[in-house]
Amino acid sequence: MAFLAERQLPGLDRDALLRSLKSLDQAAQAMREARIAVWHLGSAIVLEREACARQVDAASATAVADADDRVGVSSDRITHGVAVTRGRRKPRRRHQP
Repeated sequence: MAFLAERQLPGLDRDALLRSLKSLDQAAQAMREARIAVWHLGSAIVLEREACARQVDAASATAVADADDRVGVSSDRITHGVAVTRGRRKPRRRHQP
């Protein structure tokens, strides 16, 4: 299932955030090795709002929170969503008259 994990980051430190995202990737890997389905699919960082939103594929919101706990971070909100991906399509060729 797709989840969006959001958190506010007052005094956002870009380098610390990148380290924490890497740690979350490692925690998700360890959880998968323990047969707990968690994949960190990507993040959006909004510098002006000092916020981060992560897209996570997991068995439950509890699994997302457990991954957070493993690296000492917390999400302000974890919501179930629907993942929509957009594939790249080749442009159509115009027919010449």
